[in-house]
Parts: sequence; C-alpha cells; structure tokens
Amino acid sequence: MLTIGPQDILLLGLCGILHVFYRKRQRWLLPLPPSLPGGWPIIGNALQLPLTYVHLFYQGLGRKLGSKIIYVEALGQPIIVVNDARIAGELLDKRSAFYSSRPRSPMFEVFIGALSLSMAYGLPVKQAKDPLIEKSDRAFTFAAKAAAPGAYMVNILPFLQHIPSWVPGTQFKQDGRWYRAQLDSVLNEPYRMFKENMERGGASECFLSATLARYQHNDEFQVLEPRIKKAAMQVFGAATETTIAGLLTFVLAMLVHPEVQQKAQEEVDLVVGEDRLPDFSDLTRLPYLTAVLKEVLRWNPLVPAGKFMIALSHRTIAQLTSLGIPHATTADDIYEGYHIPKGSIVIPNTYAMLHDEGVFPKPDEFNPERFIKDGIPVDNILNPMVVATFGFGRRYHLLTPEDQTRRFDHFTNRICPGSHIALATMSIATASILSLFDILPELGGDSKPTQVKPEFVAASLTSEPLPFKCRFVPRNGKDVEGLLAEYMGFEYL
Repeated sequence: MLTIGPQDILLLGLCGILHVFYRKRQRWLLPLPPSLPGGWPIIGNALQLPLTYVHLFYQGLGRKLGSKIIYVEALGQPIIVVNDARIAGELLDKRSAFYSSRPRSPMFEVFIGALSLSMAYGLPVKQAKDPLIEKSDRAFTFAAKAAAPGAYMVNILPFLQHIPSWVPGTQFKQDGRWYRAQLDSVLNEPYRMFKENMERGGASECFLSATLARYQHNDEFQVLEPRIKKAAMQVFGAATETTIAGLLTFVLAMLVHPEVQQKAQEEVDLVVGEDRLPDFSDLTRLPYLTAVLKEVLRWNPLVPAGKFMIALSHRTIAQLTSLGIPHATTADDIYEGYHIPKGSIVIPNTYAMLHDEGVFPKPDEFNPERFIKDGIPVDNILNPMVVATFGFGRRYHLLTPEDQTRRFDHFTNRICPGSHIALATMSIATASILSLFDILPELGGDSKPTQVKPEFVAASLTSEPLPFKCRFVPRNGKDVEGLLAEYMGFEYL
C-alpha cells in the first residue's frame, strides 16, 4: 500500500514551484518581438504612436525593423502588431484559445441602408430621404471614427477616461455622450417600430422576426430580449457601414479606371442582358466582376486594422464585440522564439497583409487581373474575400443554451459572421450599378472631365474614400427608375 508522507508532499510542491519558475524563466529569457526604438520610462512608446493612418505607420515600422510581427508598449500595455496573414492565422486562428479575448475601447464606453434596415427589422424604405436611414448613417459614421485606434488619445492612454470633464483636452467625454445618445436612439427606435408592426400583424420576415419566434417563449426571454435588440442593431450597423465603404471604394475605382469599368460592364451585359436587373443566380457567371471586387477589398481594406460591431448596454456604450480589431492574449505565449506577454493587445494589420509586395506586386495599383487570367479565376493567391478582410479567430456557430445566458460583453473574437451577407450585397449592388449606369467624371467649368485622386479617411475604423465628385449616367437610355421600382418595390433613391 502506497503511503504519502509530509516529506513527499513537500517534495512534490517544491517540484511544482521549480517547474513554474523554469517555465517563467524561459519566457523571461526570450526576447520580445522587434520594437519601436526610443521609448520613455513608464510611458513607453505612447508619445510615438500616431493618431491617423495607423495601419500605414505599422506597415512602415515593420519594413524598417525587417519583421512582420512588432512590439510596442504604452504605459505598461504591451501591443503586438501583426503585418502578415500567415502569422495572424497561426496566432488568431490556430491559437484562438489564447488570442480570443478583447481589449477595452474607452471611447466606446462613455443603396444599402435600406437593405440593412429591411434585413434586420423588416422595415421598408419608401422615400428617398428616410429619416431613420439618415439618423443611423450619422450615428454609425461618427461611431466608426471614434472607435478608430488613433482617433482619440484615450484609446491609446486609457487612464485619461478618469480625468474630470472640466479639464482642458477632455472633449472626448462630451463627444462620447453625444455618440451614446445617437446610438441609443438607433438601438431603440427601429426596434419599437418593428414591435408596432408585429402587433398589427404586418411585420415582414427579417432577423428580428426569426429570432423572436425562436426565443420569445423561452423562460428567460426577459433576459434575452435586450440582447436580441442589440444583436439586431449589430446586423443593421455592420451591414450598413462596411458595405457602404466597400461600394464607395468600388465607385471610385471605376471612376479612375474606366477600362476596368467597361470590361466589367461588357461581362454583365453578356450575362444579364438589357431588360432586367441582375439577380443572385447571375453572380457565379461573373468571374471578372468577382475579380474586381477582390481587388476592391485588397486595394482599400474596409477595416484596415480590423472589423467591429457596435454593442450597447442600458446605461452606456459597451465594449466592442470584436471581429478582427485588436484581440487580447489571456496567457503568456511563445511564437518563433519571441515572448508574447499575457494581456497583450494583438492588432492584425489587414492593410499591411493585403499590400504585401511579396504577395501582391505593385500593391498600390488597382489591378483586378491579379485574380483572373484568361477568364479563369486565379486560385494560388491570397483571396481577400476569405482571408484578412473579415477578421481572424474562431468561426461563429449556433449559440448553445450556455452561451445564451452569458453576459453580452464576454463573447470572444471571431471571424465576422455576416461576411457572406456583405459579399452577396456588394456583388449584387455592383452588378446592378454596372448594368444601369456609366460612372463618369464631373465636368469642370471648361466642360472637361475633372481629375480625381484616390484618397481615404485618416482616422476611422472603416476606411472609405474622402468625398469625390462623379456622375451616374443611365446607360443606353435605360429606364432606371422603372427597373428599380419594379425589382425593388420602392421609390427610386
């Protein structure tokens, strides 16, 4: 019979302590990833980090350091930036158990809008300037700018949120209250309108109708309903903001590359004809347009440092439910000889991945031919529809009963669950635009076409072009208003 005495327990305990010490010592002896030089005591690199074009800064820093994984530190907060799709996949996908937490974003704590509104709430848009669409557009636009990594210094130095509002330089607090009021309105108003339609028996099939049908008889529905309302807003917000950014980029690309526009129009005309609008069954027969959309996503990544959905609590704007923006490590890790500290913010730099010269020669040029050759899609190149654009991490599955009762802000980083909706929406919208319109330059005072230089917003979570002028001219005398009214069921927008 085996007998364990006090000395055996002491020995086992000592062995355990030595094992932990050895593992810790291993990590302490390992270097951190290459870092930004010139940091200061206590504050680290905080004053060296930019407030605009953050993705370009980290791309350039990676080139300077000769590394695709970078380390910086701000007030004791370790930050890991990943400029390579392979490394991001190995860390955020394969090791998602350690990399699926989320950092806090203090600033968030204080043809497409109609589709998103209908998809989330079943609310039709019957007029060219729908008040709810306009209100939500303002709210989501300002919110996306506030959430950008460098938009507010408080996003880099979180302790600033504790400074009183009367102190100069705390305008972010006033801005935060305004954002909260706007987003609270967008959270509650369409949900109220949906409930009124449902009580009258006129609610259309949508995300909310399907979700409520599934859960409204649940014993914990009172707990679930606020979360369902937040989820509906997420569907609305994410579908609206990122898809609009993608479509604006597409229009800009067609404007400055008329030869690409003409080639894509010829393909659409061949498949669709002139008497109807494209439908989803046509999309698989439009390989060149698919290549154009891949290049749109690569040329100007919709969210250069990740993707987000907005989540609200009943008191305040809650944390971001991240889909590809900064992840956070829950344990120490070792990667290719580097020590990744526990609690590190991990930023996948989508822009750097999709502008990697080793993968995409002349990455600043808009060139759909990267993705298609002789009419056949090229499959040996990184596909922006699959990699990077819609984030990293575990994929979403149906929620388990345990998940349904979790706190909303405990969900982890995963790949965007709405990526297939975004791609389908962009595909059908761009095919329809090409079928109906020529996208032409604005004419100047001398009746000559004006030149447009592609430029993009400096500080926003979503990257969309700066305002530019162009003309949408109906093609071949097409009855644009009649086709839209017949196929979409509402007034020409």
